[in-house]
Amino acid sequence: MNPISGLLIGTLLSVSMVPSKSDMSTAASARLAVSQARACLALPAAADDKSATALKSLSGGVIDLASFALDAQPVTSSEPQADRAKKSAAEKQTPKVPRRQVLIFKATWCGACQLLNPAWPKLRRVDWRVGSARTDHFRLVDSDQHPDLISRYGITALPTIVLLEDGREIDRTGQILNAVDLAEFYYGRLR
Repeated sequence: MNPISGLLIGTLLSVSMVPSKSDMSTAASARLAVSQARACLALPAAADDKSATALKSLSGGVIDLASFALDAQPVTSSEPQADRAKKSAAEKQTPKVPRRQVLIFKATWCGACQLLNPAWPKLRRVDWRVGSARTDHFRLVDSDQHPDLISRYGITALPTIVLLEDGREIDRTGQILNAVDLAEFYYGRLR
């Protein structure tokens, strides 16, 4: 919390800030106080003594804290909104590699492997990433396309499901699991 925010919060809670005018309604008075408080927050950090002076100059009736809470807007940063939107869109497009990952070794010709297919849409519906990318929670590995991974993990039967944490194998199973069991396996709770 910057010093101006602390000063503003302290002032809102302890000092009356709304000019008292007999013809001004309580809601209008609260809106005036909020706009003046926002103006103080918008001042640069170098103008701390100016903002303190501006806050001291406010006087009058009592502010309605409920109205202030409903009317308050978050203080925005100095970077343009278009740049923030681009950054957040880029962050959403490039997911991080999860600490835990489940490798599902399968093949298109394997009948038992096809029994896992109904689980993928169900997992995607609840925001699990399922696919063949390194950033997916459940990484589908086609044994015909990745013989290097088959030999690296010593896969001898299909399907084989391997749980990794930080790149190291924690657990493995050869069972056909449904979506709920796959999620439990991801967290290491399936026994």
